[in-house]
Amino acid sequence: MVIIERIQCKLSEALTELNISGYKLSIEAKLRPSTIQDLVHNRMRSVKISTLLSIISTLNAIAKDKGLEKEYDVSDIFIYIKM
Repeated sequence: MVIIERIQCKLSEALTELNISGYKLSIEAKLRPSTIQDLVHNRMRSVKISTLLSIISTLNAIAKDKGLEKEYDVSDIFIYIKM
């Protein structure tokens, strides 16, 4: 039996919840648009902790600006999948 494990990015769900584009997130988080697009399309090989912190803090700031009580964390961005 082969067990396949992977990490999947769920950033697109957060973008949909906040009704923002990946480009807007990249501008607000001061990250390259291609970095966000690679995450959204699960094309990343690695993610710096500083990048992840920037994404999460920016998502939380945008949610607050929109009057939402949602607070994002790592589990809103990544999910561990074992098949």
